[in-house]
Amino acid sequence: MSMMLKVYTQENCHYCGVMIKKLAEWGLAFDVINITNSPYDKIWLKERHHKTVPVVYVDDFWLNEGIDTEQFTEEMFYDRMDALLESKTPDEVDALLEKYDAD
Repeated sequence: MSMMLKVYTQENCHYCGVMIKKLAEWGLAFDVINITNSPYDKIWLKERHHKTVPVVYVDDFWLNEGIDTEQFTEEMFYDRMDALLESKTPDEVDALLEKYDAD
């Protein structure tokens, strides 16, 4: 099972490339959303007070909040995922895992 992530990026963004490379090296499945060509997604990020990219979400949970992209590690990623799952009820966890099951 793998969780589907959303990585919000923009063109000519060095750190976006760094984040995408890290997630791929960790064997994670993810969608890349380039806000350069998507006004809807750009507005979505601005409504959540994001000023920079990359921004990584699973469900409505911001996984790389407050962490420099260069310093973001696989351990940090899984710590954040654990925090997400711990904040949910067992039924919510099951629904979330089912929703993002890539098998």
